[in-house]
Amino acid sequence: RALLDTGNTSISHICQYKNTFIRLPWRASERDQVLLDSIREQPKGPAIVYVTLQRTAEAVAGRLSAAGLPARAYHAGLKDEVRSAIQEWFMAADHAIVVATIAFGTGVDKADIRAVYHYNLPKSPGVCPT
Repeated sequence: RALLDTGNTSISHICQYKNTFIRLPWRASERDQVLLDSIREQPKGPAIVYVTLQRTAEAVAGRLSAAGLPARAYHAGLKDEVRSAIQEWFMAADHAIVVATIAFGTGVDKADIRAVYHYNLPKSPGVCPT
């Protein structure tokens, strides 16, 4: 069961994964800090942060990098060779964070991914975070 606690309203959703946690900041301005805190609370390891827009991927990756984390943006607006280089970097790294649109993830077979974060809510309210 996943639970969204929005202060005055709670939204629960049955989810098939027992290790799924949802943290939803009350203010959008708190989202970056909640993400940064969540990443730092986890053991170091590969992680994916999903966003809905290309410009958001660039902005969030930039903020994570500025905070000293190994983060890169990945989206369909990048040249093929840049996307390939980022995917190769992620696959080879012990501690790497890819901030991506849905362009990333299909075909990624990496057994040691520590965490997947959804920076934006999914487009469909019935989607369970994976």
